Amino acid sequence: MSDDGEIKFIGAGGLWSREEEVLLYDATAAGMATADIAARHGRTVGGIRARQRRMQLRDRKSGNLIDPLPPLQHFAKAERQSMMPDLARKTRPPKAKKTTSKAAKEQIPDFEFNPDDDPISLIWEAVQHDIQHVVSPHGHDEAMRMRNQDIALKRFDPGSALQAAVRLEDLSQTYGITRERVRQIQEKAERMLATRSTTRPRACQQVLATLVARYADDEDDSAQIWLVRLLLEAHVSHDFGCLVLRVAGTVLGLPSEQSKLLRGRYAEAVVQLPRARKRHERTHEVALKRDQRISRADALVLGVLKQATFGGHTAASQIPVNADLPALRSCKGEREIFVSCLQRMIAFESDGERRLIRALDQCTIVDQFVAQALEIPYADPEYGARSYFPDLLLKTTEGLVFVVEIKARPMLADREVQLKADAATDYLGKRGVGYCLVDRNGDGCDEIRKVAVADTLKSVIRDKLREKGTFRFKDLKAHLGPWPNDADVDEVQSLALAHDLDYRAQLWPSETSKFGTRLDFALRLGPFTKRSTKEVQHGAD
Repeated sequence: MSDDGEIKFIGAGGLWSREEEVLLYDATAAGMATADIAARHGRTVGGIRARQRRMQLRDRKSGNLIDPLPPLQHFAKAERQSMMPDLARKTRPPKAKKTTSKAAKEQIPDFEFNPDDDPISLIWEAVQHDIQHVVSPHGHDEAMRMRNQDIALKRFDPGSALQAAVRLEDLSQTYGITRERVRQIQEKAERMLATRSTTRPRACQQVLATLVARYADDEDDSAQIWLVRLLLEAHVSHDFGCLVLRVAGTVLGLPSEQSKLLRGRYAEAVVQLPRARKRHERTHEVALKRDQRISRADALVLGVLKQATFGGHTAASQIPVNADLPALRSCKGEREIFVSCLQRMIAFESDGERRLIRALDQCTIVDQFVAQALEIPYADPEYGARSYFPDLLLKTTEGLVFVVEIKARPMLADREVQLKADAATDYLGKRGVGYCLVDRNGDGCDEIRKVAVADTLKSVIRDKLREKGTFRFKDLKAHLGPWPNDADVDEVQSLALAHDLDYRAQLWPSETSKFGTRLDFALRLGPFTKRSTKEVQHGAD
């Protein structure tokens, strides 16, 4: 205390007298450095700057001295008058009365629960009960108590998909406090729920003790493993899971280090769980796509084999490979070898062959094969004796043998293709081998025969045969107007198959076509048929 009775404090936090303020103002006006002013007054540089802002000599936002300085204003007297009564009396706020153990026991009601309910829902109900009656029960005003309980409830909410219901940032903005303060309130609530009570056990501790005794085995680690598995399978939030394991550590009597280690391992599992789930989903997706490919391949191969004809002979359910047939190559368990052999042995003469090879690579119906190994003789009325090499000889898992020939759809009714098919059917039928002539979609000549031919097209073909003796692709284009599609060509082939007309088709490479080929055909009366033009025209009608 000075001679004039004023109280002085040396340091940045002490009170200022009127004389000190005058000296500070004069030194500031004289341009003295802040450090020198602080040394003269025995205060810190920060204290001098704070006092200058208090005296309105420094700008509060920028922190710079105001130029020119405003007139001197004294604040020391007002500060002394507002603070000295408290300093003189040294009064303290009255302490809150401690609630007796009996009163506290009466304030917490019993928690009744059914052990058969869902464990996660049961634990969460117990946590809500404890938060309502244990977290901030007294010692704070009502607003602060409700705030702390609301923060604890939202942070400990089980949430979904391993995500918390409310983030720390959201709660800090809601209540105007820092994230660290929110975390501290959460930590205190977790500590209170995990602490043993001398008055009445926590509801969450009672529930966990009952569930562990009901579902866990007698081994030492079974209760911990069961709890961790329960939390991970339910995909609860990390904070809820750590709370449950911390309370479980109290219930199971685990040492502090062991309980902390258990929560750490659970946190690592929570981080790894989404990755493991993604890996499982990718594996399941790959397996599903593989099964779908196998199913489509089986459907295609089975559709092709259903087109087989046996030349009028009955095929046995188990047909042995005869001595005059070539040896078959096994492809069981060696699909990559199977497809590489096919790609090497077959030059991919058509897109249909490529599609069938891919299906054979994935299907479960065929287990043996050989490519272009049979030589089938046939007679051509124009060129005499010739030989024919079908695409594939296949043997199914049931022992059935098939020869498969893939042709482009516009080529199925071709005269030469039909001659080869008749010779192959007779040659293979005697040996109990089925012959399949199909397009890339597995359709055969039977599907072509079922195509209905428009009356107008019949009339145009009849007129062209009567006029020129030939109906060509350009005539079909002239009749339709737009470019003919496969369905239009199917009508021409259907008419040729139904009335033994000589249908000759050819595919030419074309860079302008979107399919890479250009079709041309000629339809005329067949040289190997004995019917007259009048009979054919009458049949077309």
